[in-house]
Amino acid sequence: MDINYRYYEQSGIGIFEFLRDKLIFDESTGAVDDIKNIITKKNLPSFIFNLKKIAAIDSVGIGYFIAIKNAASKKNSTLFLVSESELVLKVLHITRMDSFFKIFRSMDEAVSSASVLK
Repeated sequence: MDINYRYYEQSGIGIFEFLRDKLIFDESTGAVDDIKNIITKKNLPSFIFNLKKIAAIDSVGIGYFIAIKNAASKKNSTLFLVSESELVLKVLHITRMDSFFKIFRSMDEAVSSASVLK
């Protein structure tokens, strides 16, 4: 299974919208490389990862975000995560991802925060 996402830009902010309900071990790492390449080439100050459809995430999914964060740090880009799932938010908190990413429950909040960085 491959990580299914859609990339678009809104007001100078890169947005990755994940289209599947899981970000787990059986997903492909090829998409992670694609996401890192987009971040490197676009050279934008902010990227939002819309995880609203993600209902399950495991340590491999967390690892994907760490790899993406490392690529974004090299470009001085800030990453924002958006999720409404209590389970996903709990996993992000337990794994201390909230110390690496700005995490929001709505796209409006994330876009507003990211817009300040432009």
